[in-house]
Amino acid sequence: MKIIVLKETIYENRVALIPSDVSLLTKTHEVYIEHNLANHLGYFDKDYENAGAKIFSDIDQKHLLPSADIVIKFSCLLKKELKFIKPSTIVINNVYLANNPKILKLYLKTGVKTVGMELIQKNGHYEFLSFNEQIKGKYGAMVGAFYLNHCFNKIGYGKSFGELKYIKNSVNYTVLNYSYAALETIKTALAFGSHVTLLESNEEYINYVKQNPTIQQLCAATGSTFNIVPSDFDSIFNTCKTTDVLINTTQVPGAKTKLRITSDMIVALPKGAVFVDLGADQGFGSEVTPKPTNPKKGFDVISGHIVVCLEDIPSYFPQSLSECTSKFLTNNLLAIPTTGSVVQEFLNHPELKSGFQTYDGKIVNKEIGESLNLDYEKI
Repeated sequence: MKIIVLKETIYENRVALIPSDVSLLTKTHEVYIEHNLANHLGYFDKDYENAGAKIFSDIDQKHLLPSADIVIKFSCLLKKELKFIKPSTIVINNVYLANNPKILKLYLKTGVKTVGMELIQKNGHYEFLSFNEQIKGKYGAMVGAFYLNHCFNKIGYGKSFGELKYIKNSVNYTVLNYSYAALETIKTALAFGSHVTLLESNEEYINYVKQNPTIQQLCAATGSTFNIVPSDFDSIFNTCKTTDVLINTTQVPGAKTKLRITSDMIVALPKGAVFVDLGADQGFGSEVTPKPTNPKKGFDVISGHIVVCLEDIPSYFPQSLSECTSKFLTNNLLAIPTTGSVVQEFLNHPELKSGFQTYDGKIVNKEIGESLNLDYEKI
């Protein structure tokens, strides 16, 4: 089996495979790594060569790609790369197609078979999505804390956490809907000593969170409190009135983020409060975040509140997430037999089959199809 790893775009810092895992794959597979794939992470061409991989340059793509069984790249394949992909090749990527209809249209037009890392699941657990969303959740809580702690040109309170000599600050975090990211946001905020409210109506999620031992331990250790209230419109609006940091996350893997936060809810936040939207990769979760925040600007000011809409957060943590992704992909790729059709072996592998997004010009993922009101077929 021939595996080709392409260099990422300038905005994506993660890499799909690191040398230590390549050395495992090359025992049974051919692995090709594009020149200077991971120099920025301290993994050089010689490290990949020592692991048994072969290095190729951009000019070699037209010769290599037509013979590939698997092509791996976090970001969307470029048109010049797609034109060399044959029907029997599988492209593994991390593109949220429900929020990228132009890329979806390109994939459908070329008929490429794509597998989304974020969609691969086993018994309802999305491993790749979980460790990326964990990073999002931790980071979202810290971003909220940073902007709550500061005052920028009279915008924001500059409110600290915990006890000072004469005061004991009480910071209220509110997290909308349970998700992998939400769970990490909750735990991080509790570790800060904050009081946390989860807005959720799904009984299964509610019971799971209530029984989470880490949440219970953090509340006991820090004196924080954790509450769950329904996620209907009135409950969201009323909770916003006493919220210092409001965090929105994405709930359904592969689906477009639901718009749940209205402009009125943002206005209802106390003066100096912070809203962090973590759903940008799959769409936008509020009326006030129709596009990501400009990184150079840092935040937007809406109705006197600090608003931050973050996208591509995993690319901020390339070292950790490249290591996790490499282990995840290697484990799955080593599970594929080395004989027979690679496409058929993917279809025979329940976890890998669950990750298909497009197949021979058709959408084959329910969440993508329903998010865009397009027809889809199950494989």
